[in-house]
Amino acid sequence: VLPEYMLAGIPIVASRVDAIPEIISDHENGLLIQPDDAAGVYYAVKKILSDIVLQDKFKKNGNKDVHFRFNAERMAKEHEEMFMNLLK
Repeated sequence: VLPEYMLAGIPIVASRVDAIPEIISDHENGLLIQPDDAAGVYYAVKKILSDIVLQDKFKKNGNKDVHFRFNAERMAKEHEEMFMNLLK
């Protein structure tokens, strides 16, 4: 779901859980907070809403990251390489 939000230009505030930190780079394409940190969510959302430059940075970087990381051709090539290595 996060990549879809990033493509839609929605700045992300997310918890540092599971694979989220592999998708969201803190202060590069979104903000990461500690799990169960309600105050952290409040301040992160407030920061994004009050800083248009930060919003634009997250939108631009998020879109660029998704297009690079989830590119169908790149992913197909990586899978092909993985399968070829397994067959060796």
